[in-house]
Amino acid sequence: MNHERFKSIFPIILNDALDYARSFHASDEMLSWFEKSLTHNTTNGKHLRGLLIPNTLSHILSRPLASSEFISAAKLGWLLELLQASVLMCDDIEDGDVTRRGKASWHAVPGVGLRAINDAAMLESTVFALLKRYFRDLECYVDLVEVFHETVFRTGAGQMVDLISSLSGNGVGSGSGSGSEDVNGDVCSFAGEWGECVWERIGEMKTAYYTVYAPVVLAMYLGRVATEKNLERVRSVALRLGVYYQVQDDFLDIFGEQEVFGKELGRDIRDGKCTWLIAGGWGRADEAQKRVLREWYGCGDGGGRAVEMVRGVFREVGMEEAYAAYEEEMLRMMEEVIADIEEGSSGLKKGMFTDIIHIMYKRRK
Repeated sequence: MNHERFKSIFPIILNDALDYARSFHASDEMLSWFEKSLTHNTTNGKHLRGLLIPNTLSHILSRPLASSEFISAAKLGWLLELLQASVLMCDDIEDGDVTRRGKASWHAVPGVGLRAINDAAMLESTVFALLKRYFRDLECYVDLVEVFHETVFRTGAGQMVDLISSLSGNGVGSGSGSGSEDVNGDVCSFAGEWGECVWERIGEMKTAYYTVYAPVVLAMYLGRVATEKNLERVRSVALRLGVYYQVQDDFLDIFGEQEVFGKELGRDIRDGKCTWLIAGGWGRADEAQKRVLREWYGCGDGGGRAVEMVRGVFREVGMEEAYAAYEEEMLRMMEEVIADIEEGSSGLKKGMFTDIIHIMYKRRK
């Protein structure tokens, strides 16, 4: 994946977004703010989702992309990056996160605050304006629009599950609420089948659709291989990969390196989120360790002490080792699933997914 080549397309996106704003007689002040918002929230990061579109299209066509094909696929990739940016801007407000990708979250930038909500809405609307500008003449235009709309809704629904299933249950990242009705404010609710169902659902809805499913399917529409059978097969693979990606995020939030992960660690502990780690850790804990988890998990005002205490229990019960085993099992399982993909006339290629699993495996950010 050629990240530098992909980034070279961003000025086109920026100029066209500003042109769209100018068409509504936007003032210079508004244009300046819009440009800062767009640039701050999209130009930093891995751009995994955007890069997957030209990469997947190249696999589908079984050749390097021509210049015009790459530009078209990269534009679509950048629109997915804009959509992700709009989601993360709101997510940071809801979770109270003040860092993102190694710098201040947009709402935490001096002078921004809750204006970030409006900025996120503008980015999302810009996505659909540029989709129309770039792809309205394609036979698959309506399909592309529908993928973006579905991704917006499913990601939002996943975020809703994430927020209302947390111990705070209030979606403002305080961690100090009395607990949502669903979990009764008790960390033990995360154990067993209920907890597993919730964190898997969060991974499927909040993460899988815009991280794996959307970029692959958008490339399939460009490559004209988006048959009903192919879409269903991709959905099945994407959901598994999305859950894996979410579990990785859960782990890195507690055991990652902040300078690498790019955001404040331990937020899930303070907010009392239902994650793979707490569901598994509770099941392994003895009564003394469970008392520690009850006292500190979801204790928003506990700060670093809460993170230290909960992380200590997770280490004691072997969650780092459990995660390493989980990663190896996921790699083995996904390689088996990918090996069963039939190539040839279907248009699907094993490499579409092999690249993704290799990017995800043992990632640190």
